[in-house]
Amino acid sequence: MQSFKLQVVAEVERGELSIRGTLRKYGIQSHSTVLGWLRKYGTYANAIAERVNGILKQEFLLEEYNCDMLTLKAIVKESVAIYNTNRPHLSCYMLTPEQMHRQQGLIRPTYSKAKPANEMLAGSNKINNFVSSIL
Repeated sequence: MQSFKLQVVAEVERGELSIRGTLRKYGIQSHSTVLGWLRKYGTYANAIAERVNGILKQEFLLEEYNCDMLTLKAIVKESVAIYNTNRPHLSCYMLTPEQMHRQQGLIRPTYSKAKPANEMLAGSNKINNFVSSIL
């Protein structure tokens, strides 16, 4: 059964099938079943973990600390708080993630289909006006 799940996950991650396509092809009853398999067996979660690990090592020099696990956990917790509340992010229009989640005027980036250039320019003017108004 696990090899079947891994096969389905591999097909979805390679883009050969959509989640809906896997439901039809294999007769799987629930969309959430495939999502669960993707979370458990997919590489997406691993990529996120690797990104977080890299940020902790590169930006917060986590490897430099020679301390016990309890202290290290506290350092990681503090680093994540700084990352989310003090550090502006380019993907958040130079706001912190906390500011980005609290605001209502900006459209959060989705990283999906590319927009036509005229829509992107119109959107960037709105973004610049909004950011200027809150700074």
